[in-house]
Amino acid sequence: MVKRLESSFGAFKSSLQRFLEFHKNALHFINKTGKFFLNREIIEEIIFLEDDEIIQKKLEEYENFYKQEKSISKYHEFYIITKMERGNDFIEDVQSDIRLFEKLLQKFDDLNLQLRDPKVEKLFETISHFLDRKIKEVFGKQVLCAYGNITSSILKAVCMRKLI
Repeated sequence: MVKRLESSFGAFKSSLQRFLEFHKNALHFINKTGKFFLNREIIEEIIFLEDDEIIQKKLEEYENFYKQEKSISKYHEFYIITKMERGNDFIEDVQSDIRLFEKLLQKFDDLNLQLRDPKVEKLFETISHFLDRKIKEVFGKQVLCAYGNITSSILKAVCMRKLI
């Protein structure tokens, strides 16, 4: 998350939103199945199924797979929350994380950080100073900067140094 914050506030906010969505889905999954898989794709695949028999069959398939793969990777892990010594604490931690992500996202919006990213502002300031120096170096005082439409009469007046 720190790398995302270093990247930009927008990237950090996107990460917070994804983490919030995952935690909400995980909590819903736990409430629906009593289990937790350390795998977002599995949770998202099963969470929206309606048929209890299909849900149970998928859970068993993944549990068997995870039992076989556990020795291969630490990421092949599943938990039966009701059998965990601190299962209720785990659920409370997920709920606490959800509240934290929601609070951080609200602060983000309150401070309008995505639109007022200090890194972006500093970048624009640096580029502006660089361009200002280079333009003066190359063109001296013979540069016209304009915003919007310039009519031919205004352009003629400027070129003749008779600004209207």
